[in-house]
Amino acid sequence: MKVVFCLPLYEGRNHSEFLGIGYLSASLKKAGHETLILDENAAAFVAKRSADLNSSFWVREWIKKRITEFIPDVLAVTINTTNYRNALNLLSFLKSNFPEVFIIVGGPHITCCYDSFSRFHRDCFDAAVSGEGETAVLKVLSDFAVSGIRQPVKLYKESLLNSLDVLPFPDRDGFYQAWAAEKRELVREHYADCFYTQLPGFRGRKFARVVVSRGCDHACNFCSASKIWIDGNDSAVRRVRTPESVYKEVNSLARSGVNAIYFDDPTFPLTSNLNFVNRFCELIQASDLKINFGLVTRAEEIDERSIKAFAAIGLKYLYFGLENIDSDKLRKMGKNTEHSKSFNALKICENHGVYGDVSYQVGFPGLSRDEMLREFDRLAELFPNRNVFFSLTAVWPKTKLALESGLSGDDYEPSADKEKWAAKGLYYFEPGNPKIEIYYSNCSGTYHFIDEETAIWIKEQLIDREFIKRFDRIKQ
Repeated sequence: MKVVFCLPLYEGRNHSEFLGIGYLSASLKKAGHETLILDENAAAFVAKRSADLNSSFWVREWIKKRITEFIPDVLAVTINTTNYRNALNLLSFLKSNFPEVFIIVGGPHITCCYDSFSRFHRDCFDAAVSGEGETAVLKVLSDFAVSGIRQPVKLYKESLLNSLDVLPFPDRDGFYQAWAAEKRELVREHYADCFYTQLPGFRGRKFARVVVSRGCDHACNFCSASKIWIDGNDSAVRRVRTPESVYKEVNSLARSGVNAIYFDDPTFPLTSNLNFVNRFCELIQASDLKINFGLVTRAEEIDERSIKAFAAIGLKYLYFGLENIDSDKLRKMGKNTEHSKSFNALKICENHGVYGDVSYQVGFPGLSRDEMLREFDRLAELFPNRNVFFSLTAVWPKTKLALESGLSGDDYEPSADKEKWAAKGLYYFEPGNPKIEIYYSNCSGTYHFIDEETAIWIKEQLIDREFIKRFDRIKQ
């Protein structure tokens, strides 16, 4: 069958080649299907950089033209909570222009909020995929191929893959396939315009992201990873690829000119999987590859042995979540990391020439502005090198924080009464505010314990304390 993957417009700067879709496209191609990837973000960037194009009109016309030329059997739309409204807008456009084409929806928001989504938007899709999609999408296509007609709307949810090594490497080339040759360099420029390219060891290099594992063994109240990758008992699980498989992908990327790789896992396995670390490092050391690495992990995963081994093969950067300097507040949010471990982890990184960042959440519930100011001043004392970046405490669907706050999937719908929640101290941020999106990690399209005015005020306070300049003090 012929399948078009559609990625709705996505706010913020964390958006690069979307590996989730890359895996789906590769899995379908491996099974004999034909795919095309259409990314609204990339199209908007191309339009913005082309003076003769009207951005919003041209993007939709480009999507329509590519779909018409491709003549697909299926349209598949991935939906995140942050781009939920944009996704609904795109779905409406697709349904209006291609009413006869079978439509599949999937992604994190569908996984967490299918019940509400299906009640409010039943007429805009034919099948939905919850959780990992590689096997489920193939099942949808198989059922559709057999029947050849639309059946009642159905939810497909397959068990988690036993082994991630069965997956082909992501279809990275697929993100450029829809573009004429003269536009592809612009698309590459778009995917390089993200925070990864500003990291120590990454500036001026050709970078790629690689996924080593899926899921997280921990279940912090605010994090959705433990709600997306769960087993049959609704318990959080993490699966790790073999070092041989990861090395093979890294080697393939290096041969194509990539010389900086960011391992973009929920929690990269270090001390929890020393067998992986030791074997992967052996494979890199035995090769002629010269690559800089970056990763995200937890403080508990960092020790002398693992960092020394990884630094020897090119680890330049890592970050982990500190989240808050108040241990009691941290425990209330379901994270029990001792601060001593966090500071010790940073010291270990420094000793081995690895730049260590911590991520920090601002806007924890119940804090006054004066309390926040004292918190920021304390941060400035604790982190003289300003190796801290910030996100807003966000209430993602289905997390324990959402349940404790009384939010259900219905409350993320465009029609929900956001003013009612604001009166209770929960503020919904519409996507697209550059004063928020450019500075914080992607946190729009959901609820927070502070309003937008306070979020902008916080940003200004942090900039005054020079946190935005954390990379200026080091050599790249």
